[in-house]
Amino acid sequence: MKRNPLILIYNEKKLFFLQVWIHQLITSSMARPLETVKDINESKDSWKIATTKVKDTGSAVKNVLSVIESLKKQVAMKHIVSLKNLNNRQKLGCEKGTGIDRARMNMTKNSGIS
Repeated sequence: MKRNPLILIYNEKKLFFLQVWIHQLITSSMARPLETVKDINESKDSWKIATTKVKDTGSAVKNVLSVIESLKKQVAMKHIVSLKNLNNRQKLGCEKGTGIDRARMNMTKNSGIS
């Protein structure tokens, strides 16, 4: 039984938008740890202020490590989405310049992935 190429394209598009949504979740989850790291960095000359903002150095290290972990996830997701974009351009009806390709590329540009 031959599959309809439009259904395959639709399923690929749904999967792609799901990946973009996951990337946006990862990016939004980084905001709070980044603010804490930024506050520590701004007040690094005054250790008293830094110790009142962060109860102990252990939590500061955890915040930095969580930011690094989130950035690694974001870079990995960006790489996956870029590969998916290149692979999807090879498919029938999704070539460069088509409406689906333009929609896909606009989605990645607007989400901050590429």
